[in-house]
Amino acid sequence: FDRIAITAPEASREDRIRMNNLAAAFSILAQGTPFFQAGEEMLRTKPDGNGGFDDNSYRAADWVNTLKWDTLNEQEYRCNVEYYKGLLAFRRAHPALRLQSRKEVLAAVKPVSVTDPQAAAYLIDEHIFVIFNASSGELSVDLPEGLWNLHIQNGTAGTAIFSQAVGKIQVFPISATVLTRC
Repeated sequence: FDRIAITAPEASREDRIRMNNLAAAFSILAQGTPFFQAGEEMLRTKPDGNGGFDDNSYRAADWVNTLKWDTLNEQEYRCNVEYYKGLLAFRRAHPALRLQSRKEVLAAVKPVSVTDPQAAAYLIDEHIFVIFNASSGELSVDLPEGLWNLHIQNGTAGTAIFSQAVGKIQVFPISATVLTRC
């Protein structure tokens, strides 16, 4: 979370959280083994005590390096942890996100053209549609033919279907959207 604050100092806290969650979605929804840092899901930060961030916490005091479990008493942090849990649950529920070889990936994953250069989309096995929008504006994306179940959108993630879409989907700024074909 500190790296985002350093590289996007003009961004609001809400946008920084969205950036954090978009990065998590990149990793967790990609083929291969996802990795993330301890505490990333709870927006872990390592303040230096002077208004900045410790860039080498190996030499820092324990108070800098500890996981701040008490932050989970605050809704902002609990919501973020739930988002990570939802992404991981979705990944576990869909073997197509855990293909075993390059050959399988090349056969199953197809890029989908989107209009914004700060966005990317792909279709997996014709039944999982993943859209990443890194821009600060909402994006309208044409869906492949058929009825689609919405599982991940705007800070909510999981295996439950919370909406359905046909034709087009609105992708919120700085976020991931994932649908499965009905």
